[in-house]
Amino acid sequence: MEVIVALLLFCTGGLALAATAGAVARQFAVSERRMRAVGVARARAERAHATPCGSLGGGSEVLFGIESSWSTAATEQVARFDQLITRSDPRGVFTEQFLTGVACE
Repeated sequence: MEVIVALLLFCTGGLALAATAGAVARQFAVSERRMRAVGVARARAERAHATPCGSLGGGSEVLFGIESSWSTAATEQVARFDQLITRSDPRGVFTEQFLTGVACE
């Protein structure tokens, strides 16, 4: 009887461990997609900072499965650089907005 109870507890613990490992793997995948989306936004913002204000414009692209669209609105001193980053993961499609100010010299 004690052996049966021990096996039952061991099997229950093993199943719980397997379920936890699956949840952790899914969370890693979601975090990796989120990190990739932020990297795309950061790279686009860095390119905007390296571009003269008069040459900034809008556009869109798909990079690494992440859709990015951006627009600019410039004054004499600063350009507003607005990005929308759309990514998908198993929970759905998410759109995040990134706003950057670019100094015009």
